[in-house]
Amino acid sequence: MTASRRATLGLVLACTTWFAAAAVPASVASPALLAAAVRLGFATGELTSAWRGWPQSVPPQRLAWLGARLVAVANVLPVVVEGALPLVASRAAVGASLALVYPSVLHLVSAGAAGRPGRALGAVIAALTIGSAGPRVIRAAGITAWPLLVATSLAVLAGGALIRSARAPHRLAGRGFDARQVGLVLARPSVRRSMGASRRRTDAGRLP
Repeated sequence: MTASRRATLGLVLACTTWFAAAAVPASVASPALLAAAVRLGFATGELTSAWRGWPQSVPPQRLAWLGARLVAVANVLPVVVEGALPLVASRAAVGASLALVYPSVLHLVSAGAAGRPGRALGAVIAALTIGSAGPRVIRAAGITAWPLLVATSLAVLAGGALIRSARAPHRLAGRGFDARQVGLVLARPSVRRSMGASRRRTDAGRLP
């Protein structure tokens, strides 16, 4: 199995934790709140990682393996610590830790894409989509409620081990985070139109 496929499959397993809290009874905490906590944690983790330059300074395999272990611990924490607040905090920690796995996999897949970054990005997005549906597959196997958190924590550890074993043909060079680039990107009319269209599609898809 190539390094890119190992990394992509590892991300599929890691992302099973994204919606793992869907198995938690709604009486414990609002599902919408738990989902928002993961997204907020992921965004915070991505910004912190980029700002600190970890994807450029830390080998992607090591960074992903660290993130996978943190995800596994945070994901299973509500099994031993009861309460709505620890549950919400653990979901935010899951999102922040996944932010260490995602750029590492993108780095590894891009390094083996042979000058085809679009293909690499497509593979990573597909892995995110398939992996996030993982809890449904696990529930179909008869594993529900709190045991599902344990199962997905085991899955993310397996995924992290796969990513750790991936060996990219070369390492991509990076210049680190440059805040000025954010303004340059948002200044492009095509980018703003694309963001507006995506937002309209999201609003149209919401239930009344």
